[in-house]
Amino acid sequence: MTLRTLATLALAAATLTAAPAFAAPQEGAATVRYADLDLSTAAGVATLHRRVGAALETVCGSYAGATSSAWSAEADAIKQCRADARSKADQQVAAIVAAKVQVAAR
Repeated sequence: MTLRTLATLALAAATLTAAPAFAAPQEGAATVRYADLDLSTAAGVATLHRRVGAALETVCGSYAGATSSAWSAEADAIKQCRADARSKADQQVAAIVAAKVQVAAR
């Protein structure tokens, strides 16, 4: 994976969405399905976080795929992409979980 590709993915990773299956992902983004999860439970939230983690690897790349000749630059790009996407995803997950908990409390 080239640095240019990683930079593109890093920008696109900001669009990582935790959305029901009907939402179409944007290029360089991933749709994380959660309609089947009970987000009022710790197990449901943990499963959602695992799914987000897998999506981050899909969108940003894997350290295992970084070549040794460009390891540092590729690893840094992957790390930055994941941090940016994780920040956005965590905000979305928190909002989704809060909404589910409010609905369950009614």
